[in-house]
Amino acid sequence: MKTAATTFAEPHLTKVRSAVEAGVSMGWDGCHKIYICGDRERSDAMQRNGYEQIDIDDVDDIVATLWDWFSRSCGLRFVYAIHTDPSASHGVRFEDVIGQFQCLQDDIDFELMMTQGENQ
Repeated sequence: MKTAATTFAEPHLTKVRSAVEAGVSMGWDGCHKIYICGDRERSDAMQRNGYEQIDIDDVDDIVATLWDWFSRSCGLRFVYAIHTDPSASHGVRFEDVIGQFQCLQDDIDFELMMTQGENQ
């Protein structure tokens, strides 16, 4: 029986890995908001706001956790890298890693791969 890899498809995987490599932690609201924190100040803010949070140590483990969170999130899901930036609105700069609704086709393709893999 063949199984599909349970991770992001390209080009999302490259963007996710790059953001994780540059981050210090990652937070999830348990619904659809996933943030990769680029500095300790943003990380502390996520924790104060009640986000489930983990520090980034092993990139592969964090990417796997991010995939788990993303796959369990509602249809409004997104992944942003966030950084403290005094010149930005409210002092925070947001960068799309995976914007809302950007992964819909990947979701369909992933489900097809899983179904085909189970039948072989």
